[in-house]
Amino acid sequence: MRAQPRLLVRGIGCLGDLSNSYCLGRGGLFFFETLNLGEKMNSLKRYREKILISKAELASKAGISVMTIDRIENGKSCRLETKRKIILALDLKLSERHKLFGDEA
Repeated sequence: MRAQPRLLVRGIGCLGDLSNSYCLGRGGLFFFETLNLGEKMNSLKRYREKILISKAELASKAGISVMTIDRIENGKSCRLETKRKIILALDLKLSERHKLFGDEA
């Protein structure tokens, strides 16, 4: 049997995998399905892994935090200036932004 990864979400203990999670909160035990963020949201992660660079290396080159890289790779939005820093840190041209951010950039 595979061990379930343990998570801590806003002070609530959770057990889960990529398809679902169980959380114990003040109101009892809760079950919820993990959201599929879609292919577009993982473009930065795919590109970063393709060129074999860590989140820490990218963050350092771009002058932003590792937490910011993590948020973007998990589908959160970011400012245009942050996108510009990431694009340039990966030695891409600004016109190649679609490789990382799709049509949203």
